[in-house]
Amino acid sequence: FFFGHSSVPEDQPHDEEELNFADLATASIDNVLRMCGEDVEPPKSLVSLKLAVKNDDEVAMSTGMYNVLVEQTLDYDTVGEGEAMRLKATSLDYSQTDDDRVKQKMRYVYSYGISMYQRGLIAPELLKDIVLNRLASRVGMDGPAFDQWLEMPPAA
Repeated sequence: FFFGHSSVPEDQPHDEEELNFADLATASIDNVLRMCGEDVEPPKSLVSLKLAVKNDDEVAMSTGMYNVLVEQTLDYDTVGEGEAMRLKATSLDYSQTDDDRVKQKMRYVYSYGISMYQRGLIAPELLKDIVLNRLASRVGMDGPAFDQWLEMPPAA
């Protein structure tokens, strides 16, 4: 199962040939490091993303960018706006599934991953693994329970 979500629509254009994954990944790394500043430990997943760029591995880069987004969203909060925006360690307790902020962060990263999949930027099995092992497990759920909790509608 992929939690009720359909495959990439046939008529949807795929832009992956036009994307320069190394440029996107490098910009992502630079942005996260800028947001960490001098006093915040960067997400550990940046190491894998840097290695993917070094090895020019597009699959690892796209998966790595999603992993960085997951870690950045779940483990950090943002303060400030625009160029002054910085990351700080979050105080959220992910066992508190009735906390709207927990649900909001989880829904955001899950929806973003589905969007990447629908655009052909991440393989379904890689996305499923990340969703199950980094998102659903963090709130003590399996895939179907996670979908239900987030009220994610099945794709038509």
